[in-house]
Amino acid sequence: MSDAWERPVSGWPVGAWAMAGMLPIVGGIGISANVLSPGLALDLISLWPGLLPVAVALVIVATKKAWRRRMGALPPLLIITWIALAVSAHIAALEPLPSSSADLIGPTEFPDHVTLSAHSPGVLEVRVNDRGTIYRVGFVRLGGQIGIARAEEVSTAFGLTVSIGDAGPTEWFRYAGWTLDLAPSTQWNLSLGGELEGDLTGLDLGSVSLDGNGELTLGPTDHPVPMAVRGEFDLHIRADVAARVVGSADVPNGWVTTADGFRSPVDGEGWVISAAAGSSVVINGG
Repeated sequence: MSDAWERPVSGWPVGAWAMAGMLPIVGGIGISANVLSPGLALDLISLWPGLLPVAVALVIVATKKAWRRRMGALPPLLIITWIALAVSAHIAALEPLPSSSADLIGPTEFPDHVTLSAHSPGVLEVRVNDRGTIYRVGFVRLGGQIGIARAEEVSTAFGLTVSIGDAGPTEWFRYAGWTLDLAPSTQWNLSLGGELEGDLTGLDLGSVSLDGNGELTLGPTDHPVPMAVRGEFDLHIRADVAARVVGSADVPNGWVTTADGFRSPVDGEGWVISAAAGSSVVINGG
């Protein structure tokens, strides 16, 4: 009977060990190729206690011969599960992880007006998110050469002025770009640059300037919001949102041609989009 327990009946444990061994190799290649950030390795190291069940399973398999056939694949499966959970935690940017320690966190006191300039050498993902601070800059969790964000803040009688720039990559913090969380409880004057993506719906905006390329969604507004556009942008504007374009643009059917551009068929104040010469602006209705 003991011979039957010890004799292997399939190649599943070998295959599981091969997969568990290949994942770190693939991850190392991804980091070297700038597909993944070195911050992933930093998070994996910090989560080493998650490997304790693997150690327990290895001891059982090594000391209990009668259990080898039943549990031979358990240690590598636990390793694979640990890697999958750690990668998920890294992508989700959980705050206790070392990769989140370099996030740029703004003040917790909210002025009435904030003028913010954020120009990323890579991706800039803009989000409306009230996280208890005026703004927060995190990382787009892919590999690249974008480093830690730094900010210069100046308080005036008119509000807060913030300028966000790149402090340069470090050994562990090299990403594809930044995430920019903005609180909806103040009025914003925004100057954004880079490979932009995101949704400005829900923000109280005084003015917006875009430079670079990308795709943004613009929500409804109850007052005129000037937007200066330089570069190549797709702007998503709902069919019930008032907007007009000064300059050249590709607009949806139903927009009206004006002396200096186009306007949506919705009456009222709204977005005033000025397209700089040589820019490509595409308006998509929704």
